[in-house]
Amino acid sequence: MTDAVGGKKEKKLKAILCQRGYAEPVKIADTLQGTIWRCTRQKNKESVVAKISSKELTSESSVLIQGAKYKIHESILHERDILKYLNKDANRSPSIIRFIEFMKSNVNFYLIMEDGGHSLFNFNIKVHEYIK
Repeated sequence: MTDAVGGKKEKKLKAILCQRGYAEPVKIADTLQGTIWRCTRQKNKESVVAKISSKELTSESSVLIQGAKYKIHESILHERDILKYLNKDANRSPSIIRFIEFMKSNVNFYLIMEDGGHSLFNFNIKVHEYIK
């Protein structure tokens, strides 16, 4: 993907997030099926994270790496279902990220969740540094 095409896609994703009530989106990471954004929920000024995943790649259970597709065993739909399940108990642990909403566009899925401040991946790296 060229920078011009990527920039155009990012502008469109920003516009969709803003139209759906999420202001000031800032991309924080690329993923194998999409991107992750931090934004402000206009409804209550809360910082949230939007994980955006391609519907096509999700439906094919695949990722695109340097133009080649590979099968994977992960799905934003399963992630949504797990997060909703973990959030259904009113007495849930505050250490579990809160599910906000799930949206769809013509080409993407959008999983909106509480901003935990750090990614689970980065948290694991820090924990392993302490273990050493």
